[in-house]
Amino acid sequence: MRFDYGQAFSASRGTGYEVLIYNCMNGDATLFSRTDLVETAWRIAQPMLDVWQSEPAEFPNYPAGTWGPKASFDLIERDGRKWVGVLNRETLQKIPLFAERIPFCLGRL
Repeated sequence: MRFDYGQAFSASRGTGYEVLIYNCMNGDATLFSRTDLVETAWRIAQPMLDVWQSEPAEFPNYPAGTWGPKASFDLIERDGRKWVGVLNRETLQKIPLFAERIPFCLGRL
């Protein structure tokens, strides 16, 4: 399904700031967080941030745009599964279910 706001309505959709300022001018606080909510959230989150700052955990980080750390492959392979690469005809033919036939919807890959 494709939805284009400009085609459906004669007016264009406002930017985030336009909506925010408009709601503020009209006294509509639904897009704003109450102070007690923000303070409670920080009271919960700040101790965790402090611990993480003082005791850095070993986290399997990885460069952006890559398939992820080796730990993610190890995790899924413990159950005998494997990550499937890019979905194309060759990849599907390696899967037993599709080895003999390619589904009609993927026949043009």
